[in-house]
Amino acid sequence: MTSKASTPDSEISAPEDNCYRLVVLGSPKVGKTAIVSRFLTGKFDDGYTPTIEDFHRKIYKIKGQVYQLDILDTSGNNPFPAIHKLSILTGELVVCFPLDKHAFTIFCESVDPCIKAGKH
Repeated sequence: MTSKASTPDSEISAPEDNCYRLVVLGSPKVGKTAIVSRFLTGKFDDGYTPTIEDFHRKIYKIKGQVYQLDILDTSGNNPFPAIHKLSILTGELVVCFPLDKHAFTIFCESVDPCIKAGKH
């Protein structure tokens, strides 16, 4: 069972081994931000505002241990492939929401050098 820490996030710090970074990538307008928002707040907003890049931090206390989850919600319309590669390299877990085969191919091309470099 997971529960949110009862004190404000700024007052609690997690040990480095308990810090994780989730990177959310995908095509434009597929609902990446809506899913992140739903996860963080339990609410769903069906309005659309293009995301440039949003960073979220959530602190959890699970079985007496403090964990930190950083979520990087990326733009689906990023003209700079190097930024996506950097995002992938900095995440322990990467979630991709491709809209079509072309978008999935671009994602795989971005991830492949990271895997070959032994980063993930």
